[in-house]
Amino acid sequence: MLDDLDFTIALENEFYSVVDQKDFREHDAESIYDYLRIRTNLIRFSDYLKRYILRRLNINEPIHKYDIAFYQNYIINSFNENGVSKSFRETKSRTSAITKNWLTQASVKREVIFLLGFGLNMSVEDVSNFLINVQKEHDFNFKNPFEIICWYCYSKHLKYSDFQRLMNYYKSDLGNEANEDLDSTTEIRQMFYGIENEKDLLHCLLSIKIENGGKWFSITAKNNFEKLYNTVRAIIAKQYTEDEIFDAERKSRNYLERMSSSDKISMEEKLFRSEIIKKSARDFLPGDISDADIEKALCCGMPFDENGNLMKYSCSTLSSQFDNKRMSRKRLNDIITGKTEIDRFDLITLNYYIHAMNDEPNKNKRYLDFVNNTNQILTECYMGEMNVKNPYECFLMMCVLSDCPMGTYSDVLEMSFSADDSN
Repeated sequence: MLDDLDFTIALENEFYSVVDQKDFREHDAESIYDYLRIRTNLIRFSDYLKRYILRRLNINEPIHKYDIAFYQNYIINSFNENGVSKSFRETKSRTSAITKNWLTQASVKREVIFLLGFGLNMSVEDVSNFLINVQKEHDFNFKNPFEIICWYCYSKHLKYSDFQRLMNYYKSDLGNEANEDLDSTTEIRQMFYGIENEKDLLHCLLSIKIENGGKWFSITAKNNFEKLYNTVRAIIAKQYTEDEIFDAERKSRNYLERMSSSDKISMEEKLFRSEIIKKSARDFLPGDISDADIEKALCCGMPFDENGNLMKYSCSTLSSQFDNKRMSRKRLNDIITGKTEIDRFDLITLNYYIHAMNDEPNKNKRYLDFVNNTNQILTECYMGEMNVKNPYECFLMMCVLSDCPMGTYSDVLEMSFSADDSN
């Protein structure tokens, strides 16, 4: 605990050493990029996974002494022995390709860690360590039925088949059962600590199902996402409208300048036509803003390929820090259609844009407003407060302290795609 505290304090000191330097105002993007690129010591997920496997085998040698095939064989054999599938969802990807990704990626999605927890027969402490110290994310979310069931199974050393049974029960029968013993007003956060058996677990899950109106995804997270999503759309609509007005006024002025020397049209007619041009400006509404518009706003600075799609993060020198954090139009559509679950980075990114586009002149107040408001949202969703140890969250906190947060944000991302990775 002391080491982790010392590490956190050291990172906070580094954070302020960047944003408090005298030339930060003139060189904010460069300072942030250099910090993220050079000074952030990120534990690669793949390296930690390899180290974890060697420890399980009681091998005290460097991870690079063994090739990927060695680690792949261990994972595949362990998954087979424990009766664990290669994914929580149906997939056509080959097992060899999936395991290779795990053994080469700097970070992965949370569900990969939960799957490995079953496949490698991890303890609950091991899974927590991967979540907190490797991914730099929050611990188990006890407002998420999936994560609660995973936690329970790890804690009780249950098999993957037990997880599937409990998960299927939650999705099907649980919500149809009356439970007179359940105190629906009991806080879930207090309830899960007392879980000792399946009956206690089902009490807790039923409470969540009641709270979520029988829906699988957290209503709290969904409500917060929708509120942020609609606010972002309103900001972009306002910006588009202002651009339209500016462009229409420019065209109106240009028309009057072109017609100033003409005597074929009366001045009254010229002014009348000029006003028509001004009024041609489109008034955008939030409903006019598409997911592609939001992608354009939140992924500014990232280049597009010849097909009009965002370049892969693997082309960025910050890929290891920012992978799986991009708010693309596909990501937005998957969330809205219920194909994927909302994570903390979705909420943080949307809220960053809202605060970055705020006209607040005091950057310190803007920073505090952003951090405090984001922490409030994350706490409501039981996702843990913002963490300076997470490079992406640190990046946003630094950007919001610059004079032009979205400009700095865009510049850093652009640098990461144009920089020479050989340095």
